Order: sequence, then C-alpha cells, then structure tokens
Amino acid sequence: MDLDPLILSWLQLAFTIIFSHHLPDLHDRAAGLHRDALCHADAHRQAAISFGMGVVSGIVLFYQFGTNWSRFSATTSTA
Repeated sequence: MDLDPLILSWLQLAFTIIFSHHLPDLHDRAAGLHRDALCHADAHRQAAISFGMGVVSGIVLFYQFGTNWSRFSATTSTA
C-alpha cells in the first residue's frame, strides 16, 4: 500500500486537533458530574492532567501548522 504524505499529514493534524481540543473538554465536563467528594477530587485531578496534555498537544499543533501547512497558513493569515 502506497501512503501519500498529504493524507498522512491530514491524519496527523486531525489526531492532534481531536486530542488537543476535545479530550480536555470531555474530562472537564466529567469532573462536574460526580457528587462524591473523593470521586470529585479524583475527577478534577484527571481534568487537570488532561488539560496539561491538551496544552502540550496544542504546542505540537502550533508547530504542525508551521511545518506541514506553512503555505496554507501563509495564504490564509490575516496579518
């Protein structure tokens, strides 16, 4: 099977966007659902960890736009 670099970079971008934006949001919403104090504290700890991972993957996303999609970013930037 011949893998096209464009398809691979789209898949990499999609995975990073999903991981960076949706995963911390889901954990944050789940943290508000627990009524038990111990579960509530554990859910907030997990939400903080996933938020940190979202920040780290957001930095990766920033560099992906610069390396994989530099021409696209240059033509669509408003500055």
